[in-house]
Amino acid sequence: MTHSSPLRQEILRGAWLLAGIMALSFLANMPLVIRPDVLLVGALALAFFIDDAYVFMMWLLAELLWAKYAPSPSYELLFIGIMGVVVFFIIRSFVLRPAPILFIGAILVGTALFWLVFSFAHTFVAFPFLMEFLYNTAVGMILFAFGLWLKKRFS
Repeated sequence: MTHSSPLRQEILRGAWLLAGIMALSFLANMPLVIRPDVLLVGALALAFFIDDAYVFMMWLLAELLWAKYAPSPSYELLFIGIMGVVVFFIIRSFVLRPAPILFIGAILVGTALFWLVFSFAHTFVAFPFLMEFLYNTAVGMILFAFGLWLKKRFS
């Protein structure tokens, strides 16, 4: 799609990435004790693969609105939004291109901070944290591969 404007390419990339996040968000309804945090991983994927700040904010807001089940804002969604924005600006400030190891590191830090902030700290080094991190990493690698494909497709 070389005839499209860069802004249009960013919007299309974000739309497809959000569609993938929405599809994977149904994993949160699996009948398992430990579930992946698809929204956190999705916010990180948006931060890694959307280059324009305004387009990123638009798709991050769309993701958070998709996840909003309660009539009032939740602290978890606020945390996910802040994590996405922080990672977006860190990636844009220090890193030239997305790398899988950086994405896994962002998932680890995001999952750890989520557990520490929302009082799961007593099980931080236990099996549930490890399983959620592994689930988040698996979902993250799916989104990372999809994001790389989208970056090639819409560049």
